Amino acid sequence: GFANASYPLPPSQPSKAFSDDRDEWMSGPDMPGGGHWVGYDFQRPVSVCSYSFASRRSDVLGYLSTDGPSGYVLQGSMHPTWEGAEWEDLHPRVSAGAPFAATGERRGHGLNHNFVFRRYRLLVTEVPGRASGSRYAVVRDLRLHSPTGADPHTRPSETRCEVRLQVEGLFENRAWSGPSGSYRIRTTLSGGGVVDEASAPSSVDLLPGPLTGASVSLWPRTAGARAAAAVSVVTYNPLPADGEVSVTFPEGVDLSLLEGGQVLTSNYGMRGRVKVVGREVRVSRDNATANLPVPAGATLTFELAPVANPPVSGPFAGPASVATKLREGTVVDSAGGVPLGEVLPGALPSASISLSSTVAGSVGPLLLNFTATNPVPVGGVVTVLLSGEYEALLPMHAAGLRGIDGGFAVDANASFTPTGPFPSNRTNSTLSLLLRRVGGAASPPGHRIVISVGSVMSPPRAAAAGTFELCTAVPGAAGGELLNIECAAGDVLPSPLVPASLTDVEVAPSSPPTGSEGL
Repeated sequence: GFANASYPLPPSQPSKAFSDDRDEWMSGPDMPGGGHWVGYDFQRPVSVCSYSFASRRSDVLGYLSTDGPSGYVLQGSMHPTWEGAEWEDLHPRVSAGAPFAATGERRGHGLNHNFVFRRYRLLVTEVPGRASGSRYAVVRDLRLHSPTGADPHTRPSETRCEVRLQVEGLFENRAWSGPSGSYRIRTTLSGGGVVDEASAPSSVDLLPGPLTGASVSLWPRTAGARAAAAVSVVTYNPLPADGEVSVTFPEGVDLSLLEGGQVLTSNYGMRGRVKVVGREVRVSRDNATANLPVPAGATLTFELAPVANPPVSGPFAGPASVATKLREGTVVDSAGGVPLGEVLPGALPSASISLSSTVAGSVGPLLLNFTATNPVPVGGVVTVLLSGEYEALLPMHAAGLRGIDGGFAVDANASFTPTGPFPSNRTNSTLSLLLRRVGGAASPPGHRIVISVGSVMSPPRAAAAGTFELCTAVPGAAGGELLNIECAAGDVLPSPLVPASLTDVEVAPSSPPTGSEGL
């Protein structure tokens, strides 16, 4: 093969454009309307898949930025001669490019085609130009690469280039997550005949669409109570007629009652089968009524019942998550981190605290009487707050008389921080008691519990006996914190307290003679 150029005169022979870093080709001082070019004739069809070039070897004279091509394109032709050849652009033309900034700078392009040409040329259409008005074009180390990057002279049999296509337009992913599936690429003739084709496995995993406005609300939120779970989401992708919705609850929420449970209210036919798998509840659509998909952007709602709240108050163990799925379990849309709020303390039905005597200032045990809807676990506590001038007589002891076994360690005037809306009387309390269970077993739910705590001195004045707050609780993670299970408040009985009787009372006159004045 041999080189040629639009300006082939010595000392700028065209071959100097291909002589590595040893030399360079320079055009004349004027830029013709069609531009300057330098090229190579391989004398047989070859495939060129990429190319690169540099400009001046030295910037001693300051001409690197003025003579380096800023507008150019590589072209190919199968014409047998240079004269009269028709040229095909092999990449989008570069126009108004930045000036060369360093002698080591190279510019190049990959060529997304699979054609072969006999001749290739670099057409230079723009240079920044010198201050004098001269517009020289300088090209150095122009390299034409075969498919492997080698010199096309040494690999004449290589005729396949890597083709990279960027298809511009708006494409919509399929409406469910997972591997994207295999794909096939074909090259065809204009009439539709297949030239080449290839297929490959999936290249990406599609992510679930985002469910917006996701909420999961349990009502009531009292500890241990049976509750209904109201679920609401806005779909991102359509949910098929035979699809399902999955709700995952945190630890502590009892889902055992939901197996075979029911959907209380719903829309879009969400009244099908309820299935519990671990912490996940799957609700299918009722095929008898849900013969159409749930459209994208629809607000989907339903209510599950019954579930049971955790048996203690405070934050839930974590958030919930919701997902829409195809029948076989593939996720369509999902939302995680759905907050559930906090569990509130339950109520202790028929709770009372009774004194052993109606007499003000008397000493005796307190009788705690209540029904525990939720069990009081081993290591759980019972807390008592009394308003009024009560006084604990140490050491104190407590014993379960009914419904609870084991012993108690009693802490008088204890400092603790319960959760929940109680206590209502703490600002007026004068005595706080903390009864910590030792040994035994969890008290059975729904049973009456009676505990005797002694000894306590009642207020020394005849008046109302005061008020109480009574709670069952478990220790929290933070020091001193208690997580209430159930609470009650009321009046201490009996009330009011009556005055104590004066004993050994004697009234005598101050002077024994008859008729004397005074006592």
